[in-house]
Amino acid sequence: MNGLMVLELNEVNRQVLERMVARGELPNFARLMSSHAVVETVANEDYEKLEPWIQWVTAHTGKTQAEHKAFNLSDVEHTKLVQIWDVLEQKGIACGVVSPMNARRGALKKGFFIPDPWSTSKESYPEVAAGMYQFLAERVQSHNVTLEAGSSKLGFALSCLKVGVSLSAMARLAMGYLQSRLDKRNKWKLASELDRFLFELTLTLKRKFNTQYTSVFMNSVAHYQHHYWTSHEPGYWRENFPVLFKQRNPVSERNLQPGDDPLAFGMKAFDAIVGRAIDAVGADSVMVVTGLSQVPFEGYDKGAGFYLYRPIDHHNLFTALGVQIDRIAPLMSRDAMLYFKDEQQRAAALAKLTTFRVNGRDLFLCTEESDNRLFCKVIYSFDVNDNTVIEGAGIAPGAVKFNDHLLLITFKTGHHSPNGTLICSKAILAGQQNAKSIPLQAVPGLVFRALKLSDSEKLERDLVMSPA
Repeated sequence: MNGLMVLELNEVNRQVLERMVARGELPNFARLMSSHAVVETVANEDYEKLEPWIQWVTAHTGKTQAEHKAFNLSDVEHTKLVQIWDVLEQKGIACGVVSPMNARRGALKKGFFIPDPWSTSKESYPEVAAGMYQFLAERVQSHNVTLEAGSSKLGFALSCLKVGVSLSAMARLAMGYLQSRLDKRNKWKLASELDRFLFELTLTLKRKFNTQYTSVFMNSVAHYQHHYWTSHEPGYWRENFPVLFKQRNPVSERNLQPGDDPLAFGMKAFDAIVGRAIDAVGADSVMVVTGLSQVPFEGYDKGAGFYLYRPIDHHNLFTALGVQIDRIAPLMSRDAMLYFKDEQQRAAALAKLTTFRVNGRDLFLCTEESDNRLFCKVIYSFDVNDNTVIEGAGIAPGAVKFNDHLLLITFKTGHHSPNGTLICSKAILAGQQNAKSIPLQAVPGLVFRALKLSDSEKLERDLVMSPA
């Protein structure tokens, strides 16, 4: 066995996968699924904890949320949680990890570590990859995947060459960029092109460092499910989710051309990645994990609440609201980590942030973190117009217009389900071959068995029992 390559395909819906396989549209998935076990993973958590930045921590540590206590993006960077690669590196097994959601480098020294785009520490290893990481992270955090702002494209290209990324992988990403420039309705495809690039980067680094455990997290299909489910097989999905398909999807109207199907496009890109992985390491060395999954979303409040927003410019928004913050770190989508000089400044900001309303509903949800931080999420999720304003402490009536500071990022078409999918060699299930489902926290044990570690059961127990 040529080590283990784990493809973390975030939140892929099992029905979407199986229906496309049945139609012959995903030949590499079909090849893998015909020889491997395909089982359901289950995250037994309340809905508020069915977030990828919580459940991928479970998949990496073997702990439930109550045990690992991570709740927000970047939380793990402020802990000493032991993860799969910490255990393996301590046993002398080189590990390579690219874009793991809500994780830290930890004990990893023999291989490579590229943090997820929402990392606040931004610690890349080896450091030569830092410039490339910074360029990509800036664009993911700002939703500016057109490559227009932030770090220079030349600097990104030079960093890629230093790392050893192939010219063909760089050219493919550049071509996607050029197509988005020619027609902005091609911009959505860049999410899949980024995943292809991340996989090629992972493969390059695996060869360079000869890692035996290698993982890469890819998010494009989760993104497409959240935004564009109404464009995928509407005749089939409408039967079970009629409320969603009765709505107008302004994001699809704005971003897609007639006939575009981002879910199918993303799944075909994943299929190509699966094929590349099989060719590189062999089918028995490939494991696919989705963490959670998504199902079509039918809204809150009897069909309302489909609309999600993010700040256009975090600094300008909080300045307009009169909130004093020392530093702002944008995270995923609607989230940001706010840093303060001291507890007094944080307490004053929290008191003010809780007063802000839009059409009588809360604008933010804030939670207190260690080290004088606040996690802040935009939670208002209803339609607005040009006259909509933000109201709250210290704001003159009508002074802060909603559309001046917040941008519609999606019409929400998919939401999280606790049931994920695991595709792995039948040999590593160790008596569970006939199981219909396994808990998500069983993933580390399967990794240890896949690597044929003689003490895999002990390693799994020790990982679960390690301090949070």
